[in-house]
Amino acid sequence: MSASIVPTDGHVLAAIDGSAAAGAVTVLGAWAARRLGTALELLHLPDDGAPAPLDASGSTGPGTRDALLQELVELDARRAEITLARGERLLAATAAGIDATGLEVITRQRHGRLREVLVEVEADTRLFVMGLRGTRGGASGHDIGGKVEPVLRAVQRPVLLAQLDAPARPIQRVLVAFDGSDTARRAVERIAASPLLRGLECHLLLAGGDAGQERALVEVADALHASGFAPELHRASLPADDAIVAHISRLDADLLVMGAYGHSRLREWFLGSTTGQVLRRSPVPLLILR
Repeated sequence: MSASIVPTDGHVLAAIDGSAAAGAVTVLGAWAARRLGTALELLHLPDDGAPAPLDASGSTGPGTRDALLQELVELDARRAEITLARGERLLAATAAGIDATGLEVITRQRHGRLREVLVEVEADTRLFVMGLRGTRGGASGHDIGGKVEPVLRAVQRPVLLAQLDAPARPIQRVLVAFDGSDTARRAVERIAASPLLRGLECHLLLAGGDAGQERALVEVADALHASGFAPELHRASLPADDAIVAHISRLDADLLVMGAYGHSRLREWFLGSTTGQVLRRSPVPLLILR
């Protein structure tokens, strides 16, 4: 197994905003940090989603324009102060709501957009946690947040996607969607090598597989057994997205694990019928592994 595909250094980074999913992101971040034996960083980006700076460079006269521009500069500075102060209060309230027993919690604000910031800090991060629905998740609660795809396309570290509501119980039962591909095999390698899911009830699902995929399923199950897991194998003849959602319900799974393709195919993967539908329909958090 290549050590490079199994992150072992860094902390868990939970991206916190003012959306309804912030509480769920925090709960999952704390759970993951404890499982991995590392610190939890709560990150807030005051610039991400903030309105653009005011612009008054129109057709006013020179003297009036200079005075107006100075006033707008001061307004922008004041607005930035207020935004930072609001972010500090958000982080403080979020951290205060965590049972921090035995857990190091770091709070931080950074300037920039989420995708670019996560790429910058990736070397020091073991796992990212963010909301699946985002601030524009839609009234139905089934739309995917606009920041999810750009982040998944940009980062190599695993990403844990939280639903709007925090899990009602600690994660106990995990469903791994497997299709026999190299991507799915690498995802299982990561599961086997990491303490994140070790000791939890593990289920491997193959939907509509051929003989080659069936052999691959047995091989990865053997690899999980060798790493201390006791996976239960499931096969389904339904379309993959229907099979996955049905098994989440039937098994009462708490977490769904899926593999993601590399940069060149990730947009196709994200927008494809199976994965796109699973992301929209899954009632549980998703762990996406590259």
